[in-house]
Amino acid sequence: MSSDLNKHQKVGEGVMVASVEPAVRVKVRDELRVAMRPSRLHVFDAKTEAAI
Repeated sequence: MSSDLNKHQKVGEGVMVASVEPAVRVKVRDELRVAMRPSRLHVFDAKTEAAI
């Protein structure tokens, strides 16, 4: 089982959920630089929540 935490972030009209290490500390209004690995991305339909 992973010890990562899920962070929910509003992005425009949508929401991004990132799995991060527990040592990552952020506060409301902090600016974050995010790097993503395309092979690890999961994208879902906003209405049906089905994987795209």
